[in-house]
This record gives sequence, structure tokens and C-alpha cells, in this order.
Amino acid sequence: MDKYGADAPRWYLYTVNAPSEYKLFSDRELQTRSQGFLSTLRNCYRFYDLYEQTSSDKDIKSKKHLLDDWIYSRLHTTIEEVTNELDAYDPTSAARSIEKFLVEDLSNWWLRRSRKRKGALILLKDLLIETVKLSAPFVPFVADDLYMKLIKDDKSIHLEDWTIADEELINSDLEKEMAEAREVIVVGLATRKENQIKVRQPLSFITVNRLNPFQPDIEEVIRDELNIKEIKYDKVESTKLNLEISLELKGEGYARELIRQIQDMRKELGYKMDDKISGSWFSSDVELSDAINKWSEMIAEETIIDEFTNTKNETMAFDMQKEFDIVVGKTIWLAIKK
Repeated sequence: MDKYGADAPRWYLYTVNAPSEYKLFSDRELQTRSQGFLSTLRNCYRFYDLYEQTSSDKDIKSKKHLLDDWIYSRLHTTIEEVTNELDAYDPTSAARSIEKFLVEDLSNWWLRRSRKRKGALILLKDLLIETVKLSAPFVPFVADDLYMKLIKDDKSIHLEDWTIADEELINSDLEKEMAEAREVIVVGLATRKENQIKVRQPLSFITVNRLNPFQPDIEEVIRDELNIKEIKYDKVESTKLNLEISLELKGEGYARELIRQIQDMRKELGYKMDDKISGSWFSSDVELSDAINKWSEMIAEETIIDEFTNTKNETMAFDMQKEFDIVVGKTIWLAIKK
């Protein structure tokens, strides 16, 4: 209790196995399970709290992406599942359903994909309120604390009615389509890993075993997650990622690696997300220089650079400068300042 608090052991005992079964207590598994659910729940709230003060989002009905319809379908499917499982005196399955929704669907998928999207923050607040309502019987202290912070009131969550699933928001076909898209992404990422091709390196296309195209918003998610240009549909035995890298794709890969390096420098220097900066770079490698010049607008937009000059002046007062290889044998000098 002193080490983890009251709710972490409670969550562990609910989710490790059914209440009627014997339990071999494990401090390591308690830590793992509490990190999986409780830490994720707190981190989602911290993200909301960090950006809520500067957000202009007001209207929860302003859903603009299919991901929003999907996450609300998953939420209300989960509410229905948890309600039925609790009515059947099965708290273990109910707790596991909540954890699956929060960790896999809300945090690892919807929030990660939506954090930069206008309108997502107010939706996140609503999703978190419904999630803490579901989890209140299992982690009463954490749920009460987060609920009062979310509604900015001292009203206890335990005075609220149980949340009810809205059947009109449940779209089983959309959930199935998103699940299939996520399977395509898993295969594509595994192929990249097997062939040691970083996700930052764009690829041309993936061929999926499907005749009907995914909906446009879902196609966008697949392209972004796999960093590919096109999705092809055909009757094939399995999903296949094209691994041929053209000179143009290779150049874009150099640019994306440079973006990562600049973002790391910004983070190391403690810059805020919206701090505008200026930078300089130089490379004697013609192929690398051509690629950076071609993709300079994308680099500037992604890293919030006002001015990005192709000059090397080590005597200027930069906040940070360094020389490194974008890839083996392709060296660049890079410097930035506010």
C-alpha cells in the first residue's frame, strides 16, 4: 500500500485472474499491470491537462475524422461489454475490457494518431470522463481524483449514474475495417523490421488481400503508419510491402532523418513545441544536399524553422551545432538557434 497506493493492488487482483481463483502474488506483475493501465490513464490525463489551457476546442460534436467515429464506437461497445460482464458477476473480464480499450484503442491508437489534430482535445476529455466512470468500481480513488480534475468540480464520480451505451454510436463494420487495417500495419511494420528499413524511409506501396478499398480516412492512417505512398488491392495470398527504394524515395528518407535529428536537438535544448527557430546546414555530399534542398519546405514545416540556410559558419552563436552521418557515409553539419 505504501509503495503502490490502494488502487494498484486492487486493479492487479481484479485483472490477474478471477476472484474465486488462487492468486500467487507477484510484486513485479503488480508493477507491470499498474503501469499498463493506471500509468496510461494518468498519462492521457496529463496530455489533456498540458494542452487544455491553450486549446480553442469547444464543440464535442465537431468530429472530422473517421478515427473519431471509430473510437466512439469502440467506447460504447466497451461500455456494453463491461455492463454485461458486471451483470454476470465477472469483474475480471470487465476490468480487462476497460484496459484493452484504454491502452490499445484510446492511447496507443486514437490519441497517438490524433494529438496534432484540431478538435481532438475536447473529444479526449469526453473519452476520459467515460473511461474513468467505467473504471470507478475498480480504482475508486484514482477515478475520483481524475474525474474532479476533468470536470473542474469537487463532485464525486461515485455520485454519478452508471454510464449507458449508445447503440447508435456503435458501428461494428467500422470496427472490423479498422481492425483489418491495423493487421495490415502490423504486417508492414514487421516486414520493415525484418529487412532493417526504418519507418522514416518512405516506400512506394503495399499490396493487400482485399478487393474493396479501405475508406479514405483509414487509407490515410495506413499510409502514415507505414510511410508509404500508395495502397494496392488485389487477390493475393498475403499482404506484401514493396521494398524497392527509388532515388526520390531515398532522398525523402534523408530529409525525414534530418527532421528527427532537429526534433531531438529541440528537445535537448528545452524548446517549446511552438518555438520558432532558425538553422544552418552544410554537406559536401551532392546527393544528400540535393535531397535537403528539394524537401526544405517539408523540413521547415515539420520543425518550425523560419530560416534554414545552406551555409556553414561555426563561429556564429548557435544554441547547438553538430556534425553527424544521416546514413553511413553521408555526413552533414547542422546548427540551430531560437
